Amino acid sequence: MNALSSRTINYQLRYHAIQEQFYHKYNIERKRIDDVFEELEQEFYIKERSIKRILSLKLISKEQLSNAQRRRFLKHA
Repeated sequence: MNALSSRTINYQLRYHAIQEQFYHKYNIERKRIDDVFEELEQEFYIKERSIKRILSLKLISKEQLSNAQRRRFLKHA
């Protein structure tokens, strides 16, 4: 895997959080989709169309991101 920039890692982790929150609110809490989008907009300070775009993304696994963070940290230590 190519080296990931810290910006890419941070964005990917944020996108994971958004996807997980959407899944939890919509599938577990069984909230209406428009309410879920409204809550996510307020929580993450982004527009609905950005949330929809993030939900459609195939993300790098959290394990790979964690390994990339560890490698970056050890490289600079």
